[in-house]
Amino acid sequence: MTKEYKLCGLSKSNSATIELPDSEETFNVPVDMPQDRFDALFSYCKFHWDEEKIAIVSHDGINDNNLPINPKVIEIKIHKK
Repeated sequence: MTKEYKLCGLSKSNSATIELPDSEETFNVPVDMPQDRFDALFSYCKFHWDEEKIAIVSHDGINDNNLPINPKVIEIKIHKK
């Protein structure tokens, strides 16, 4: 299964901070992409946080707290202004 979440941040440890829908609650998720692609994304985002970014998260379902089970970011969509 996959679900889209708002991307709020990236960490050099290849993780993303994403926001739950209809909430300001955030959580960290590992990013599953080749290192060169992640590095390019990290460099781009450093200067472009004004653009909306959506993280596509692969998971094994949603738990009772509305959090994805075994999540990992598999793609990032960038909506340029």
